[in-house]
Amino acid sequence: MEEPPAEEPPKEEPGQLVISPSADTGADLYTSWPLIIAPLCGEKYRFRMTRAICLRSPPITLRAKSGPWREALVLEVKNAAGDRMTWPFHPVNQPDQSLVLGVDDSATAHWWLDPSETQALPEGAYSVTVSFKPDGMDGLPAYIVLDRFHLTIKKEPNPLDPALESAKHYQMADFSCSKAMPRPQASGWTNFWRLNRKTSGGSV
Repeated sequence: MEEPPAEEPPKEEPGQLVISPSADTGADLYTSWPLIIAPLCGEKYRFRMTRAICLRSPPITLRAKSGPWREALVLEVKNAAGDRMTWPFHPVNQPDQSLVLGVDDSATAHWWLDPSETQALPEGAYSVTVSFKPDGMDGLPAYIVLDRFHLTIKKEPNPLDPALESAKHYQMADFSCSKAMPRPQASGWTNFWRLNRKTSGGSV
């Protein structure tokens, strides 16, 4: 009896990079409260099943052409009319020049505004996206998904009720720690992230 032809393994395809911004300080911001924008970079879960094995995408390896990889990121904020905002964001400096992302890895960058700076921001609805400068990185895949995060800015109530006053004190303490000690590259997040993308909007 003639044996069936051997099954050829699927060709390897490049991984898909996802950049999903969020705010450690929440999607609703009161003026004169701190703001921390923290985009999450990760490889989109992608695999193929063969007759006996599961083949996953190889890790994405990125390297900045100059300086830390986070300096090659571009943070963009637009208002509801689509106008680009110029806000005085401060990046949290981290020295890593390269980044390796498997399906179970993630990495974040951080930008912040202190309360005196958010106090001057106009109320309204804004969208936030983060992307890489194409000429600033080696190893960028052909497919990059840029999620959009929606931020709403409201005037701080005066006076604050006890619950908001307590929340503000907590957020100020967390802000002081976060801008000094940003989270390192993490792993083991992917299963949750596949089901619950940390975004208030959709892809660009």
